[in-house]
Amino acid sequence: YRIKIQAYAQRTGKRLFVVPAFFEAGARSRFTQETREQNIYFDYPWSETDVINLQLPEGYHLDHGDAPAPVAFPPIGSYKVTIALTKTNTILYQRELMFGSDKVLLFDAKEYPRLKQVFDKMHAADGHMLTLKPATEASAQIQ
Repeated sequence: YRIKIQAYAQRTGKRLFVVPAFFEAGARSRFTQETREQNIYFDYPWSETDVINLQLPEGYHLDHGDAPAPVAFPPIGSYKVTIALTKTNTILYQRELMFGSDKVLLFDAKEYPRLKQVFDKMHAADGHMLTLKPATEASAQIQ
């Protein structure tokens, strides 16, 4: 699909800030309470793969692009983001989430703080912003 969203980026002075996790942008955290009394059960294991190409606005370049750190939580799953920049000034963003490996779907209420921590890290990574600068100021790099 080709999607065009007016004013998707946030502007501060000359810079633009973009959240490349298009499908997750603005989503609420899955677990918001600090404690849990009941066990947690997920109905089924799942995986998500998002592949997004973001064409940068004319005259802008990526400024010190970096990807969020991966979140590994074996044997239950993993979360990884890769970001690359093409010669045609397009950001290639790929997000991979796998949850429920080894069919681990039931969690005791005592395990809730660790489970919440994993989902909070993924939520923070989904909100990762990239900075775009006018071409005269940019030094595009992917780390």
